[in-house]
Amino acid sequence: MSDSLLRRIGAFSDVHGDAVALQVALEWFQNQNLDAILCCGDIVDGPGDANRCCNLLRMAHIPTVRGNHDRWLLRGWLRDLPDASRVEEISPVNRGWLENLPATLRYQTVRGALLLCHGLGENEMACVRSDDYGYALEANLELQNLINRRQFSLVLNGHTHQIMARNFGGLTILNPGPLNRAHGGWGAVFDFEAGLASWKQVSDGEICSQQMQRF
Repeated sequence: MSDSLLRRIGAFSDVHGDAVALQVALEWFQNQNLDAILCCGDIVDGPGDANRCCNLLRMAHIPTVRGNHDRWLLRGWLRDLPDASRVEEISPVNRGWLENLPATLRYQTVRGALLLCHGLGENEMACVRSDDYGYALEANLELQNLINRRQFSLVLNGHTHQIMARNFGGLTILNPGPLNRAHGGWGAVFDFEAGLASWKQVSDGEICSQQMQRF
């Protein structure tokens, strides 16, 4: 990332082995005059080619954080899940890349500091869903901690497989949704200057539709 403030970015999450959707999304993003393209993790565990997904992200130098499925693969956990990736299918260089993925990354935008993560902060399993209200929000310790610390204006995350832009006082949480086409095939462009989220959907090898929301 350059030293300048991010104004407009592309983002995606929860690839889950869908190398076809990932390649389409990367090619589209790379022609959109973006300041950065960011990935919120969960590269592995799906019916596609997880190794190819790692290759695409690594060779395109896409900043990527670790998802819970990436961690589970490396630790040999829950390998009886449907379509679970096998560590022996991942090349040594890609295993090393996965092992070195950080839990979080931080950026500066024209709207303030941004935290890139998979869940909420260091907790890959924490989340906020579009239908969480009341006690579900009050009891969400990771969310309340991010709100109360006032360290970030923006959180960019995945994990829930839901597209979302929600404001919680001084904190805005943005979720690009799952890139894996079996779960929706979503990616997003977030324009921080305009305060506009544009979700793009990948289908049949092309970008086919979008949803937009102010944040």
